[in-house]
Amino acid sequence: MSLVFNKARKSKLEAKKYYHTSILYNNENVDILLTESDVQRGIHRANKNQEDIPRRWYDLFIFWK
Repeated sequence: MSLVFNKARKSKLEAKKYYHTSILYNNENVDILLTESDVQRGIHRANKNQEDIPRRWYDLFIFWK
């Protein structure tokens, strides 16, 4: 995810910056722009629904000291 600035704001109501990422949607890789509140809402939802988050492959390994 990267931070991009809105270079052509049409009004002061539009966000000054967006978080850019791409997702797989309907079997197609698409670009999306998320506002700060979109990201905060997603973080909140993920924290509330930990059981729905797929485990990362490296979380499955126990590292020995």
